[in-house]
Amino acid sequence: MRLRCFFRATLAIAVFIQLDVAATPLRTTSPKYQYEPMVSTLKGVLRSRVYPGPPNYESVKKGDEAEGVWILKLSHSISVEGDKDPTSFNERETGIREVQVIFKDGEEKMVKRQMGKPIECTGTLFHAHTGHHHLALLLDVQNYKSYK
Repeated sequence: MRLRCFFRATLAIAVFIQLDVAATPLRTTSPKYQYEPMVSTLKGVLRSRVYPGPPNYESVKKGDEAEGVWILKLSHSISVEGDKDPTSFNERETGIREVQVIFKDGEEKMVKRQMGKPIECTGTLFHAHTGHHHLALLLDVQNYKSYK
């Protein structure tokens, strides 16, 4: 008899836990960030990538200049609220997993040491608006540091 009561109580608890988990909403939206002048901090792994540059921004093999850029592969996807100004190029973006990062001149040597490692970058976000911007979202880095 005790064993039967134990199993009933265990089953009731298991059902309650299952219902509680089912009622808990999944995190389907990513954190919302804002464009410049707001300062944002993003975490991820630093990579480099080559894209075709001038004159046609189409193919390095066909003669376009190779443009090496820094990419931050984010640890989670993000969304960025668009500017309310209709003339702004800073439009709403969702589900962003990679950001083109722009470091200060002269930091290449230090940045190369961070390749493939977790890094936290702080700066201002802006939307792509020239041929040199190869991803939708860019971060003008003010400072960065390693993290674990």
